[in-house]
This record gives sequence, C-alpha cells and structure tokens, in this order.
Amino acid sequence: MIVNEIASRSKTLQEKVNGVDFWRDSLYESFFLMSSPKGKGSRGERLAAEVLETLGHDILRKKNGKPARLEGDADHDIVVDGYRTEVKLSLTWDSVPDQFTWQQIRSLQEYDRIIFIGLNPNEAKMWWATKEDLEQNIFGKSCYRQHGGKNGNQELYWIRNIIPSWFRSIEEWK
Repeated sequence: MIVNEIASRSKTLQEKVNGVDFWRDSLYESFFLMSSPKGKGSRGERLAAEVLETLGHDILRKKNGKPARLEGDADHDIVVDGYRTEVKLSLTWDSVPDQFTWQQIRSLQEYDRIIFIGLNPNEAKMWWATKEDLEQNIFGKSCYRQHGGKNGNQELYWIRNIIPSWFRSIEEWK
C-alpha cells in the first residue's frame, strides 16, 4: 500500500516536472503529447505553410494538399513563393513561456530561408531568417554549435533560450 502511494505521488511529481500540467487543455497540447520529433516537425511544416498561405503567399503543394519540396531536393521542408524553406519548431522548455530551443540547424544544407516556430501552450509565434542571416550570426560560432553528430563531422547549430534581434516577423515575409 505504501509503495503504491509513493509511486502515485512520484508519477504526479514527474508529470509536473515534464510539463503535463503546464500544457493540459491548452491550444497546443496535442503538439506536446506527440512523442515523435519527426511528427512534430511535419505538423510544424504544415502550420508554417497554412499561416503563410493565409497571409497571401504561394505554397508548393502535393496533389494530396500537403506542402511539398522541390523534386529530388531533401535539403528543405517546404517551398514558399519559390524560396526553399527549412522549418524549425520548438515547444517552450521547462514550462517557461518563450524559452525556445531550435535544434539541428544545418549549415551545409541548401535552403534559402528558415522559419522558426515557437509554441507556448496557447500561443504560436513565428519568425524567419535568410540563410545569409544564419551565416552571419550563428554558423561557425562555438556558442551556437550543437554537436558534431555520430562521426563528429556534422555542422549542426542551435539557438537556445533567446529570440535573436535579427529574426524577422513572419508578417514581413516578402
């Protein structure tokens, strides 16, 4: 009996630590509950495409309506107004609003622009930058280097717990 009591308290504590209470019954709870990073990324790509399309931009789509890449090019996620666009999604971390971490930003991939989506429980925020912005502000800088991958030779970067001043509002996409 005492073991069950302790275990149930431990589970409740674990849920609070993992943010379940923070996200419960929120607009974006379904993103939080998804276990697959790939699935979250795909939903983020669709969200970015829908927002930009609503703002009047042209989204390349497959016959089934899903956002598409240029044929044979896996270095980007969606095509917006002809720009090969990478999409990065972050849910806020540690139950702290606006504490986003965008990971695995690749310097060696070919894309024109990148969209950063930050989700709080009841609020989505979106910014964008050009590949040149990334080259000037994060690529090659140790403080943004994420890790080197399995063989130590990947160029992976991240942006943690800041919203850089060089991010552009999604409404300014042109």
